[in-house]
Amino acid sequence: MKKIILIITVIFLLPIFASAQDTDNGTDSGQSPLDDIQIKMESIEKRLDEQNDNIAALKKENEEAKKREAAKEKETLELKENLEQTQEDLDSLVMTVNEEHSSSKFSVYGFFDTTFYKAWYDQKNSVLITQNPPKSTFLMNNINLYFKSEMTPSLEVLVETGLSFAPLGHETNFPADAYVDGKLVSGLIDSSEYKRVDTSIPGGIASSSLRYGSVSIIRAYLDWKPRDFFNIRVGQYLTPYGIWNEDHASTVLVGVYYPNMMNHGLVPDSQMGLQAFGSFFPSDKLQLKYAVTFSNGRGPISTVMDLDENKGVGLRLKAVFGGSKLKVKAGGYGYYGKYTDLERHVESYLNADFSQDFSSGSPIGGALKVTDKYSEWIGTGDLAFEFFGVKLFGEYALRRVDYIHHPVMNDASQFVQNGDFVDDRKEPSRYEQSFYGIAAWTLPIKKLDTVSITPYGGFDYISLNDSLDWAKQKTLRFGLNVQPSPYVVLKAENVIDMFDDWLGGRMVSVAAQVAVSF
Repeated sequence: MKKIILIITVIFLLPIFASAQDTDNGTDSGQSPLDDIQIKMESIEKRLDEQNDNIAALKKENEEAKKREAAKEKETLELKENLEQTQEDLDSLVMTVNEEHSSSKFSVYGFFDTTFYKAWYDQKNSVLITQNPPKSTFLMNNINLYFKSEMTPSLEVLVETGLSFAPLGHETNFPADAYVDGKLVSGLIDSSEYKRVDTSIPGGIASSSLRYGSVSIIRAYLDWKPRDFFNIRVGQYLTPYGIWNEDHASTVLVGVYYPNMMNHGLVPDSQMGLQAFGSFFPSDKLQLKYAVTFSNGRGPISTVMDLDENKGVGLRLKAVFGGSKLKVKAGGYGYYGKYTDLERHVESYLNADFSQDFSSGSPIGGALKVTDKYSEWIGTGDLAFEFFGVKLFGEYALRRVDYIHHPVMNDASQFVQNGDFVDDRKEPSRYEQSFYGIAAWTLPIKKLDTVSITPYGGFDYISLNDSLDWAKQKTLRFGLNVQPSPYVVLKAENVIDMFDDWLGGRMVSVAAQVAVSF
């Protein structure tokens, strides 16, 4: 830097010396040479100061550039470290989710209920005592266990079993006693004995005796769910109709009893086969659901064998609207199928001299003999409203039975309808229908945040045969549902059942139930 200053100084001094020489040669500018040199030096110093300022500015800018570069490198390093940390956190989250999914891959849960029941009959000798407990009693209707496995996000299996004390206490035969002019005439109608199943068996060595029960397979299926709008279910599944058939836990049911249409099986409660189902979401508040069922249909042994080539088909449609103040659910299910019952016989073919007949290829053959066959059309509808804790809901079901092979009407129906047991009348084709409506209100008691109290009331009607005037039942029910916990529901219910006088007239019953889910 000093060399540069020296060179610049020399360059500027050369003109000065030249000027001084000219002065010596006789040229006079009116100013002394020293003054000129002073002026030149001041100019040089000024320019030097400017250059120094420029150099200082360049150094400062360079230093700032270096600082910015260092800051940029530091920021890049921090971003890299943050990215690596984010990746580690993401990997940890994925591992946690996978672990949680793996831990919840298989689950077991269920529900059961215990009920106290007492009934009173208008007629002391009402035939209804053969269908209901004649004395006050405790009973357990449901002990259901669920086994669920989620193998992948789109594959899952659900198995529901029902445990029961049955067949303990099942009455296999009711003797029919006949009274003529108020006196019992033995053997006039039925001379068989009363039979009731006792499942008591002795235990092993040094073990007490025990009573065995039974296990029912309510449903068992595999779900493949690739999309919300398209899913496939294969196995034994619950028919997708109504409000409670699929979600039938005692803790979900408002009252103690299922509706009559479920108790009397107007719609098949389950089917063995295939189901396609899915959902669409036109808006945040609206969901549209569908289900198409294809199965063995209804039959005496439909879960293990279809006794005809006709498959049952059905279609379920449902809309769910969920607003802030109002929730509405509306749906319907249509079903068509054929019921067939038959006996499989082994036949021997003989000639007139009782020798084996080989005319058909073999002297031994088989035959299927139909004993009962009909087609059935079923239509159902369900509607539910919920607003400010008030629930209004109900269902309707209509079934048409067209017999192809009419079975013989059972003895009790023949006697009530015709006054005898000897007329082998056939079961007629018929319509069956049922509907119910229930109103329930969860009381808005703020002091009981963890407890919900819901009074309810409803009406239920069923006609099991439109050709039989007496085959009808009307039911009024009133009750209180108290839920102190999400897992426990306490219920108390009063039921008034109204039958035809031929069937015993009116029956009044009370029931109290504890329903538990776990």
